[in-house]
Amino acid sequence: MNCNYSKISKRVMASFIDFLILAVIFFIELAICHKFFDFKKLFNYQVSMLIPKVMALITEIVYFSYCESSKKQATIGKKAMGIIVTDLNGERLTVFKAVSRVVIKNIGSIIWIFSNISNLSIIGLFECLVALFTTKKQAVHDLIVGSFVIDKEITN
Repeated sequence: MNCNYSKISKRVMASFIDFLILAVIFFIELAICHKFFDFKKLFNYQVSMLIPKVMALITEIVYFSYCESSKKQATIGKKAMGIIVTDLNGERLTVFKAVSRVVIKNIGSIIWIFSNISNLSIIGLFECLVALFTTKKQAVHDLIVGSFVIDKEITN
């Protein structure tokens, strides 16, 4: 596979763009839910606080796995930065690999949602910093599922 592995700066910028998009989607979801449901009346306090966190996680899993397993092989942020996600053969990810990639990337968030541990962002930071030290610029989630983030224009 003839390719350039994406620079970390492109991945960070793509993540920022995707964060903004997901924030808008999530706030729309919350507005719709609050219009039709009063979580505090339906559930106890702990459950009512858990629902938005789970909604955000599900939204992120659907967004990333759908986009990265699609023909475009990229989220809106990655597409804007000219990068795509591929498997070991340069092909698009299967839905299973794309979902696995997002879940592994968010393992710290998943633990945080379902526990009382207040700050697990260090896990996510470590998970992504690994890409600085691998020859193919793979983060932990890329290494586990066998994916790469590469520059689209160089790909054959």
